[in-house]
Amino acid sequence: MGENVGDGLIVDWISYYADVARISAGSKATKEELLAAAEPLIELLDDLIQYLRKALNSLETSQLTKAEFLERSQGHLRKAAEAYREVGDLPSAPYECSEVDNLLQQIAGSVDNIPLLYSPESSAKWTDASRLSQAIQQVEDASNTMQDLKYELRKVR
Repeated sequence: MGENVGDGLIVDWISYYADVARISAGSKATKEELLAAAEPLIELLDDLIQYLRKALNSLETSQLTKAEFLERSQGHLRKAAEAYREVGDLPSAPYECSEVDNLLQQIAGSVDNIPLLYSPESSAKWTDASRLSQAIQQVEDASNTMQDLKYELRKVR
């Protein structure tokens, strides 16, 4: 019924805890390794956020049609989806970089939602106005989170 570790705390260890701990410890990157792998992705995501903000603003103000937006943004939207996959492939973050890792994943997810919003599959789900509003919100969320990420990066460097 568990092990008494003191102060009335009983811990019921899972039988394969040692195996999980060993595997997990072996897959963690050092701070330097994680930052070296993450920095190019952070720069790419920051550039994508800036581009998408301008392009969506042009769409919102009717400087671009939806077709023009999609044509001009096709490469950027593809890069957003690729960046999301690459962030998911980063090595496990060490404890001191866990917030950096969490924020980077949030940014990549927000940016990756934009190509999903403009995919052929989603065209029947939302009106153009709703899709645009959601895309603008995703860019704003990513931009705000990017500021938090830059703050966290200064702390861990």
